[in-house]
Amino acid sequence: MLVLLISLLRVSEVFSRQTFDGLKSYDKYALPTDGKNGPLLLKLNMNLLSIANMDLKYQTVSVKIDIELSWMDLYLVSLIHWTKGNVSTMSLDSTLVWVPDIMISTYGAYGVRLQSDHFGKLIVRSDGLVKAWVPVQVELTIDAEITHYPFDVQTLNIYFSLWTLPNEHAVINVPTNAHPFRYYRENGEWSILSHKILLYNSVYDNQTYTDVLYTFIVQRQSLFPVLSLVVPVVLTSSLNVFVYILPVQGGERLTLCVSVFLTLAVFLSILDQSLPKTSKGVSIFIVYLCLQLLGSALTIVSTCVVLNLYEQHQSSKRGCFYRFLSTILCKFETCKCCKGKPTNIWAAKQTFNPNDREDKELKENKSCLLVERIDMLLFLLSITWNVALLIMVVMTAILV
Repeated sequence: MLVLLISLLRVSEVFSRQTFDGLKSYDKYALPTDGKNGPLLLKLNMNLLSIANMDLKYQTVSVKIDIELSWMDLYLVSLIHWTKGNVSTMSLDSTLVWVPDIMISTYGAYGVRLQSDHFGKLIVRSDGLVKAWVPVQVELTIDAEITHYPFDVQTLNIYFSLWTLPNEHAVINVPTNAHPFRYYRENGEWSILSHKILLYNSVYDNQTYTDVLYTFIVQRQSLFPVLSLVVPVVLTSSLNVFVYILPVQGGERLTLCVSVFLTLAVFLSILDQSLPKTSKGVSIFIVYLCLQLLGSALTIVSTCVVLNLYEQHQSSKRGCFYRFLSTILCKFETCKCCKGKPTNIWAAKQTFNPNDREDKELKENKSCLLVERIDMLLFLLSITWNVALLIMVVMTAILV
């Protein structure tokens, strides 16, 4: 047994020495084909491992992929003494032999160019078949579509091409049974809806090159952004409706209005930090948030007007705007505070007689029909505004 083991070790040592001696005459910069059987056929199959990160603000995506490559190297058949070692498969370092010059990119953007040190170890068979597995993480650019955020769908394109070899020297081919999700790990933020693989020819400098395009359609898993962003914005903006229910003399109306406005502004700044600063496409949700900010600003203005009218009601001096509104809104009512003397509504002021019994009752009255009517009108307008915005957002998201 010991003699047999020593013999095997000697045979292996001799085979290794002869292998490396044979590789000394190997030119790793020359294409491993004699050209008699046409261009070199390079089989490529990509496995998507995971979507590491997708940054819509900078319109980049980082993916981890594993590239399976195989080709025929006839020089390795003649230079390596396969019969002497009685072996059919061996492992070689990629820096010793020829490897394809693969470029991974998105359309119109420079990506990652695979060098020999990316390939690591190669599996070489006695018939000249060479196999390589290249795991790599690449950062690519995308054309972000944010119209339906946070229910957006993004398209991820990954191009593979031979950087220096046109079709007359080498051609890329994809196996018919290629399945890029064999080792895919699910992403918590994005789910893959579909994919397709295309082979097409492109012409550069009067030479034709074959490119492989992997296209992935991914959709955002919207549960988290809906619960953390959409629902709080809708609930916060609806608080503007209840401003007109609060008592005027309490003083909390303006505080609530300003608080709602500032909260919506904070949500808008959060969205600004996560979405791209582009005018090619605007999120419907951002439009909704801006309109709610407008509505909140109008609520502050209307609240200031109502408070001013209430203060005029409490005082003995009333402007023409107060009497104009009272003439319109309280025309058919008998509210003493909204009518009064003189009857000319454009008078500069209205003076009450402190010795008049009706004027004394008016001054002690804490409510005003004019303010109540304005509050009711603004309350209905606020409800209409919020419901109309929600309907508009839903219909736009369906139609666009």
